[in-house]
Amino acid sequence: MKSPCKLMGQINCHSAWLMMSLQVPLGLPLPAALFCCRIFEDVVPAIRKWREAGMKVYIYSSGSVEAQKLLFGYSTEGDILELFDGHFDTKIGPKVESESYRRIAASIGCATNNILFLTDVPREANAAEEADTHVAVVIRPGNAGLTDDEKSYYSLISSFTELFLPSST
Repeated sequence: MKSPCKLMGQINCHSAWLMMSLQVPLGLPLPAALFCCRIFEDVVPAIRKWREAGMKVYIYSSGSVEAQKLLFGYSTEGDILELFDGHFDTKIGPKVESESYRRIAASIGCATNNILFLTDVPREANAAEEADTHVAVVIRPGNAGLTDDEKSYYSLISSFTELFLPSST
């Protein structure tokens, strides 16, 4: 397994951008009162720390931007929309195609090699890597299992606290 610390060390902290993958079931809109997006307890403190260090955080989801805003507006951590610099959905392209990650990078004015993409889907990780984006696969309860080859190939994390910021210079 690659070291998450080493992975973050490869990225220029002051100009890095972070994208997180969100899997949202597609369906009809429901009243906001029915939504409560579960956020793992390590996520919000980690994102706050990254933002304090000058990093930008974006969401790229198979669910619509509107659904993302609804979910993050009514999360178990409250309204956390202010933690995100932007949202992308599959209008930018399929998450399993490398060109989608290049389009996102161009849209936010960032080189792909200054982006760290967090996902739990190996096909998405592969597409992001093909676009020269850094990748870590997130292992969480309820996620699909990985093959032994995937476990040995990708940087794996089970908590956002495993991603360390390089020291400022």
